[in-house]
Amino acid sequence: MQFSSNLFASIDSNVGGSGNFENEPSPSTAIFAMSENSPAVMDVAAGFSTGLSFYYASGEKGPGHSVRVYDAIGGAAGGGKLLATIPLEVTSGAPLCPQSDALNFYACWKRASATFSGIAKSVDFDQTYAQTILYDNVAIAVPEPSTYALLLAGLAGLGGIAKRRMRG
Repeated sequence: MQFSSNLFASIDSNVGGSGNFENEPSPSTAIFAMSENSPAVMDVAAGFSTGLSFYYASGEKGPGHSVRVYDAIGGAAGGGKLLATIPLEVTSGAPLCPQSDALNFYACWKRASATFSGIAKSVDFDQTYAQTILYDNVAIAVPEPSTYALLLAGLAGLGGIAKRRMRG
């Protein structure tokens, strides 16, 4: 798994960092896109096919944010076909999130997920408005080689049964 140079991690100010967030699902850190002019991509060379899930906290800079899943390294820039789009809503700031304050603006987190057909190789995190969306607990499931071995063994067994039935 590799992250583009535009994705940064921040540490919660409540534990000594400079991040203006709290209540994050996994303690103390979150990732965000630093610049609007550069892709914010997570590449997974091995690919994944079982879906994507994450939590996010989004600021007040307008709706229309999304996370996109592609079938090629580098996302759209790598010539990838779009497999899924996950729309993101504004979650933080008054009155949406009463816990938000000047020190911890991003205090309300929402879970998002998607399933798709095909093998995904990259996730493009929205950077339309840099530093306005935080992401946490990004999770994918990459099948283990033993899963494929078990599948092949099962198919071979079914083939053997079919061959035996045809003989007699």
